[in-house]
Amino acid sequence: MKNLPNGIDFDGEIYWSTCPECGRKQGDMGNNMKCWECGYTPMPHKPRIAVIYPYSAKKSKWQEINYSIGSIKKNFMEPHKIFIMGEDNPEIADTQYIYHYDNPTFTTEQNNGGKLEKCVATFDKFIWMNDDFYLLKPTDATRIMTNPPLRNMADYKSRGTNRWHKLLWNTFDMLKEAGIDPIFNFATHTPQFYISENLTAAAKQFPIFEGKVLVETVYFNLFRPWPLMTSQEKAGFYTPKQSQNQEQLKEKFMTCRYLNHDDRGLTPNLKDMIIEHFGSM
Repeated sequence: MKNLPNGIDFDGEIYWSTCPECGRKQGDMGNNMKCWECGYTPMPHKPRIAVIYPYSAKKSKWQEINYSIGSIKKNFMEPHKIFIMGEDNPEIADTQYIYHYDNPTFTTEQNNGGKLEKCVATFDKFIWMNDDFYLLKPTDATRIMTNPPLRNMADYKSRGTNRWHKLLWNTFDMLKEAGIDPIFNFATHTPQFYISENLTAAAKQFPIFEGKVLVETVYFNLFRPWPLMTSQEKAGFYTPKQSQNQEQLKEKFMTCRYLNHDDRGLTPNLKDMIIEHFGSM
């Protein structure tokens, strides 16, 4: 017989596998059974986790997605497959593209709601990324599942008036009406881990796929990580002043787990640091 997997032999009647521990040949090792001789049991293969990037070239000001994906390749410690979802395919190596139409009259949350609905129909579980999220340290799925919230929403002094604040407080009001207490703000701008069965259940009670609530704040208040971590592990840069000092940038890159920035915080110094860490992935 030709083209058999390594360690598998065929004697004309039985396929035999060789135990990698003691070298004993037997006919059932290929089915994850114990070795008759030494008791060795092959470990089952761990399924790959989908890592989803919602992406729009129109909204991208730089090549963030290349370096964000570089950070996943370098620091996400789980078997994974990276998917880019949207109207534009940036054609990045070792990624798979999923087309999704972005309605120009919709908000980002509404368009992302459609993407999330497609994700739960396609994957059992997935990591939701953005092109301005980066992993700065080796990180597994359990760590992402237990990301701490920004704060208890009872601690806010006012509701704010911009569109995002209105969305946050609409989310709060709906959670409160559903009897959730306390309510935490989980809109941390860090990677999010979703189990599709749970997200589907949440979407039956809250308008997640319609983009009328902040999905992470709904989901993680319903399926709250326990114990609830309180220490933040994110370096966030949202003004030029925050990311000008090179020594402070180096310290953040060494001590924090996640990096997030907006267009204003993406200074030349921060770009150089990102390229230095993830430019060769």
